[in-house]
Amino acid sequence: YQRVPLLNFSEKLSTFSPLFVCTTAIHIVYLVYTLLQEFMSTHTFGGELFSFPLVLVAISHSAGALLSLGALRIGGHDILVTGLWQTILPGSSDLVATSLQHAALYKMYFPAQSLMKTLKVLPVMLIGTCLQNRTYSRLDYVEGLLLSCLVAFFVWDFQFNQMDMEHSTLKTSAVGIAMMVGYVTVDSFTSNFEDSIYQKLNLQPGHMLLGMEIFSAVLAWTLTLASGELLAATRFMVAQPRVLLFLGIFALTAAVGSLACVLTVRLFGPAVFTLIMTSRAILSLLFSVLFFQHSVDTVDCVSLVAVSIITLMSSTRRVSAQMRQLRSS
Repeated sequence: YQRVPLLNFSEKLSTFSPLFVCTTAIHIVYLVYTLLQEFMSTHTFGGELFSFPLVLVAISHSAGALLSLGALRIGGHDILVTGLWQTILPGSSDLVATSLQHAALYKMYFPAQSLMKTLKVLPVMLIGTCLQNRTYSRLDYVEGLLLSCLVAFFVWDFQFNQMDMEHSTLKTSAVGIAMMVGYVTVDSFTSNFEDSIYQKLNLQPGHMLLGMEIFSAVLAWTLTLASGELLAATRFMVAQPRVLLFLGIFALTAAVGSLACVLTVRLFGPAVFTLIMTSRAILSLLFSVLFFQHSVDTVDCVSLVAVSIITLMSSTRRVSAQMRQLRSS
């Protein structure tokens, strides 16, 4: 792990498991990110929502590009390297996925949307097998199927309970659900594309993030300009400068989170990464229930905590299996 660029553990830090470090970073950073994301989609500034999802996408990818540039400079790495252009593939799927999930947030209830993000475990494994990036055991598939079924049940049960209790205020849009299905499908390709590039090329995680984010940022800003959303968002920010603080925090957490993600895929592969992201999505949902006072049954919350623990245990088991395989080879 010490040889992986941008993961320069000191002697003290190296005593901790890299899996623990990556898991902790993703959980903490994305907890702030998702809470802020929900806040931005529900809180009004001067009586109006900041309803510009493409601008949020462009800001987050721009921040990621700047962070990767800084990290590469500090690490003494060349910025332009052979094969950097191949990051366009995961960058494209990432751009489409983030755009879909940001847009869906304005069309459906946040807890249901957050839970739908966790349905990627089995698709990621299936796509990885089809792309011949990874091979998975029967136990891996059983775990993936079990977790997907549990999460799907909670999405179904939670949504119908909420509609029964608050039918007048909860109208989960069919368009929003379709967007999240698209998000789950498209984003399942992103980590597998990254994994494929890591296996074929000697790219550093910083270069992976740089290539993906620059491509996504340029395209996202172009779309915001062509759609007129950039002009409308600029007028909003001028009229309501208080929103700039929240946008700054949003950009910072998005950039740091993206860096943690590419490092995790590099170290442990897409399946373990997806399990960690599943756990963090559930944790974010629980904090969302606490901070935004959503009506969720206590039994459901306890059950979701159990699912989160199962995913982390599954991640640990898979990493242990990878390490045993490396030692035997």
